[in-house]
Amino acid sequence: MHAWVKAGVRATAAGALLTLLASPATPALASAVTPAVTPAVTPVSASAALGCLTETLNESWGAGSVTACSGGQSGSGWTRDKKSDGKCVQAVVVFLLPQGGRSSWQAPRSCPKDDYDNFSIPSPGNSIGVADIDFLNL
Repeated sequence: MHAWVKAGVRATAAGALLTLLASPATPALASAVTPAVTPAVTPVSASAALGCLTETLNESWGAGSVTACSGGQSGSGWTRDKKSDGKCVQAVVVFLLPQGGRSSWQAPRSCPKDDYDNFSIPSPGNSIGVADIDFLNL
């Protein structure tokens, strides 16, 4: 079995060019591989998480669409209650924070039937990604 060994990461100061060099090596050779360049920017895994996530809902009990963004960017969305069941429709957004932290935001509840709510979604300035968007029938 081969192990992939990161040989180096090179990035421009603006982050426009990111090249990941990798080479297959056996575990015995892994200790012999030395990084060609030390990364000077955010690691690839964190920068890949930055941006926006969109989720939609179209069920018998409710509908909605939410776009949530990280890094202090504003998102937006809407929800609508479609059923006379005494329950409400609500969107919940979970943001990723540095060092494995998480923060959640809850939209206003849409109810009773045919209630429609528009909302804007603030993101924490230090958030590094959007982990999940869920629609709840409460």
